[in-house]
Amino acid sequence: MIVIIKLLLLATYGLIAVQDFRYRAVSWIFFFSMGALLFWLHYEMLGSELAFLVGLFNILVVTLIITILFLYTRLVSKKRFLNAAIGLGDLLFFYAFSLGYPTATFIVLLCSSFIFALVVYFAVGNNFKEPTIPLAGLMSLFLGGILMVDSLLSTSHLYRI
Repeated sequence: MIVIIKLLLLATYGLIAVQDFRYRAVSWIFFFSMGALLFWLHYEMLGSELAFLVGLFNILVVTLIITILFLYTRLVSKKRFLNAAIGLGDLLFFYAFSLGYPTATFIVLLCSSFIFALVVYFAVGNNFKEPTIPLAGLMSLFLGGILMVDSLLSTSHLYRI
């Protein structure tokens, strides 16, 4: 069952990346699917109560990060928040992503995926049609790669607490 969940998750990551790169918009159903698959995988690895509590705590972490970004954008940068500083799809991606991993793993993967997205954007950003960063797409590529490496090595280190 875990192999099927991982394959479906990889396909979902791929679809998010393709839509984000091509259209700078991703259908909400992919974020819902990603969140459901990540939570299901998390549930299979850790059990119901722990997966639920950790997912809830990760949602609080994402909400704190978004609140800080919102306050900075509105008060310091004096810009609109949604679709100026960050897209709605990116926010939905963060919340879906928060359901999938233990908190320490989630924070490391979140920070690493941000760094990956920035490095890729600065390396090939001039080749993008739009001046915006396809954050959800780049993070999907990163997380898909991490999932493949973890699966190929058969380690499941992502779920160690």
